[in-house]
Amino acid sequence: ICQDPGILGKLKNDETTTEFVLDGEYYSLPCSLKQFINNGWINAKTVKGECIPVENLSLDTEGEAVLSLATSYGTLSLIAEISSVKDCGIENAKVIGAFYISNERRKDLNKLPNTNFFVTKNGITETTEFQRAREIEEGLSSQCIFVMKYDLGEGLSSDIYGNFYGLPTSELPDNFLSLYKYLYNNDHVLVQGVLIPSGRAIILEKNEYTTKRALSYNEARWLLLAALIIIPGIIACPIVLLMYKHRKRTIKWNN
Repeated sequence: ICQDPGILGKLKNDETTTEFVLDGEYYSLPCSLKQFINNGWINAKTVKGECIPVENLSLDTEGEAVLSLATSYGTLSLIAEISSVKDCGIENAKVIGAFYISNERRKDLNKLPNTNFFVTKNGITETTEFQRAREIEEGLSSQCIFVMKYDLGEGLSSDIYGNFYGLPTSELPDNFLSLYKYLYNNDHVLVQGVLIPSGRAIILEKNEYTTKRALSYNEARWLLLAALIIIPGIIACPIVLLMYKHRKRTIKWNN
């Protein structure tokens, strides 16, 4: 559970507001996508691998789009209504709901450091133990938050993934509750379905994050190798320079 008073003080913690703090910034849904853009989520990546500024994103279609943001341990996906933004830009789309899915399995979440990158009602975080999150959720309206177990489904995997939070609003159509059952692949891109075609599944990225992640094995190995090369070089350079100067003085004296 988040213990940071600066973050907790931003949350209303009432029974109706759909709210969360992401990377230190407070959001209350529904809100304009521009709020996320103003806070640094400015790069859009499509399922085709195209990377463009989100303001230049063209979705000349009606309905909703899903914009997925990477968090410390999972993915927060925003559901944006795009039917009315054809002439005024995607940045003016209204975010009418969101859902969070952990990439880590629930049994491993308590082993991870809590960076408070994503925090919602009453301090629920990405690493809050499942039963504790359900206890906190009790008494709150399911129209602003609900906690579920997330399963990949029969025939795909028996592993139950980590915490799952639905963050709907009254503007989210009822049939979008089935969107929470959709599958994610390893790149956190929404798999093509009936409600949201893959062409409207977008990844939003930030230039800078305040969170820190653990180094992978390969990254740590390359850093160690670089250190083994650079540190001896730093030590050796003055010695070589001194030897060179001493040799020049010796030659001068001999002459």
